[in-house]
Amino acid sequence: DYEGRTYLVAPLMKKALFPLHPGRLTISPLESEISRVDFFGATLRTERLKTEPLTIEVVPLPAAGQPPKFDTSAVGHFTLRAEVDRDRVNVGEAVTLKLAISGQGNLRKLAAPPLPRLDGWKAYEPKVSVTLDPGERVAGTKAVEYLLLPERAGVTTIPPFTLAFFDPERGSYGSEKSNSLRIEVSTDGSQPPGTRPAGAV
Repeated sequence: DYEGRTYLVAPLMKKALFPLHPGRLTISPLESEISRVDFFGATLRTERLKTEPLTIEVVPLPAAGQPPKFDTSAVGHFTLRAEVDRDRVNVGEAVTLKLAISGQGNLRKLAAPPLPRLDGWKAYEPKVSVTLDPGERVAGTKAVEYLLLPERAGVTTIPPFTLAFFDPERGSYGSEKSNSLRIEVSTDGSQPPGTRPAGAV
């Protein structure tokens, strides 16, 4: 009730905001035009409503324990998984390497760990997608898929990928590490292509 009248209340907008730097940051007021109508839908009165601005104090990330070249978008809690669609191929047959970063945080801005240089392989630009889960918190999965093409026979081990992050609930830095991946490449077609995701070495 407000001034003796009963009103229906509904959220007009929800947005997740991620601060880009420390300090006192102000969220601008939200304005909306509200009309009162009669039983037949005719406008009786229109007024513009405006919220008060919101000020938020953003504290800097702690320097103690911060990894070198830390990505300041990596705030939240994340898990990291790497896999290839097959671990035995012939020269010239493509392999898809998929990195999946799951958790709570700014997944759209979070940079994925870089693909290391792989001798004897051609790597194409990755395909990146983000799937957000419904709910109050920003959570979901960022998938990065690389198409890799072997140019010579041999055994390649892709080293583990590492993702460092700051967990605000624990108040400390953490990291996730994927498994290493082993791929066998043949030239004569004698090896049947593997159909299972490659496991850890």
